[in-house]
Amino acid sequence: MHAHAQLIATGLAFSYGPRSILRDISLTLAPGDRVGIVGPNGTGKSTLLRLLAAELDPELGAVSANPSAATVGLMRQQLDDQPDETVGAFVSRSTGVGAVLAEFEASLVDVAEGAAGSDERYDTALSRYLATDASSFAARTGQAMGEVGLQGVELTDKVADLSGGQRTKVNLAAMLLASFDVLLLDEPTNDLDQAGLDLLESMLLGQERAIAVVSHDRTFLERVITSVYELEDHAHTGKRFNGGFEAWQHARDVARQQHYDAYDEFNAKRSQLQERAQTQQQWSTVGVRKAKTDKSEPDKNIRAHRIATSEKIAGKAKQTEGALERLERNERVEAPWEPWELQLDFATAERSGTEVATLTGATVKLGDFTLGPVDVAVTAGDRIMITGENGSGKTTLLRALFGEVKLDSGSHHVGRSAQVSTLRQQRKLFADAPSLLRGFTDAVGCDDQVVRSQLAKLGLDTQRIDRPVADLSPGEQTRAALGLFAARGSNVLVLDEPTNHLDLPAIEQLEAALQAFPHTVLLVTHDRRLLEAVTTNRHWHVDRGQVAERQ
Repeated sequence: MHAHAQLIATGLAFSYGPRSILRDISLTLAPGDRVGIVGPNGTGKSTLLRLLAAELDPELGAVSANPSAATVGLMRQQLDDQPDETVGAFVSRSTGVGAVLAEFEASLVDVAEGAAGSDERYDTALSRYLATDASSFAARTGQAMGEVGLQGVELTDKVADLSGGQRTKVNLAAMLLASFDVLLLDEPTNDLDQAGLDLLESMLLGQERAIAVVSHDRTFLERVITSVYELEDHAHTGKRFNGGFEAWQHARDVARQQHYDAYDEFNAKRSQLQERAQTQQQWSTVGVRKAKTDKSEPDKNIRAHRIATSEKIAGKAKQTEGALERLERNERVEAPWEPWELQLDFATAERSGTEVATLTGATVKLGDFTLGPVDVAVTAGDRIMITGENGSGKTTLLRALFGEVKLDSGSHHVGRSAQVSTLRQQRKLFADAPSLLRGFTDAVGCDDQVVRSQLAKLGLDTQRIDRPVADLSPGEQTRAALGLFAARGSNVLVLDEPTNHLDLPAIEQLEAALQAFPHTVLLVTHDRRLLEAVTTNRHWHVDRGQVAERQ
């Protein structure tokens, strides 16, 4: 690898149709940089990574690498395997090592055939082959698979046949093995358990290459990044802050308060000058007219003095107006931009009966994995935190509890008055609908205007809601799913990794909405801050298909 590679973006602009996404984006990623790219959902964070990785062409501006042969790799927030792709083939392709091996073999063929420029091509390919340690890639892949807990998965297994937890671990193994000179990561912590988070953080903290990461995991950002690049929703531009995540948050809050203070001071000066000018103008007008028309004063000198005094006041009014113009021209402070704020609260139904859901002697077999036997009961008002490693069976447990997967033995029961709303780890709501508006309307059963109002509260405007759900960003899809909770009355919330893809303000709103929800909650999350912020009264831990109640 080129240990000292830089990536330089200058004046980038990009739009989706008439909708401007990014404007005048300039960013340099230098060796040792770990830049966190932050901003609300839909501001173009993933788009910026794709521009940096040359997957998209900017409308304006350019991206260049130094040296020019340096490689740039983007690891995605969702595992993007190809049809029938094996684990080994996916890891080789996504880490960039597959391309290195293919180029090295092609250069050998050129040398053997005596092709023009073959020696230079071979030298470059060999240098890259040695820099990436491609000869030991198979052994290192096996080691990485073991580190992430995939000892039972073979490189010849099809990625499509893996469980959700296993797919997450395969993606993590690829991140650990990535050979790119500049590494771009899009939501790398999504779905990772604590062990996976520790591995990822350790890998990134030990890197000297340039790294840019999009993440909404606040604890991860605090531990890993060295600087912040903030995308601004209203201007579609970006601003860099050289310092850690907490320092950026503090500096942002201070700058925002200073802007409000400066705007208040400017407004106070302007109002004072406007009132003074108005008063002086009124005094002048009334005074001159009275002095000229008042015949009660026989002394013409006194009358002339009164007229002159009133005219002086008029002159002062013009001076004040001049001061007001100079203030507007030289000291004007624009009103602080008020960002859109997510308005999230969960509609509630009447309290359910005491029994919400139970599993008795339940087992579920999925390939080589077995959940159970499980004996658990959820009662009204329970707020249950569910933890466990990736692939331990947390999602399967929820599906079994609410009758979404067939039991191989045992039984389940859901209370008759339980009204359950579920946010699944894989957001696939409204997948068959022609648009988000139509899918949401059909699901909620109310008119278009009510739905438009509800979705607007979630930051989903007309441009977005008239598009198919698949065209929305993952964060926007998650907002739409949470919108169902706000529109439909529920007395049981089932949340499987709810913070995945949500931006920081939305996560904070979710925390508040969960705290305020008065009924039953089952929560699966690896978001360390969310676990601290949301009150729970029970804790289930899932380990290799077995469920234990913890105190």
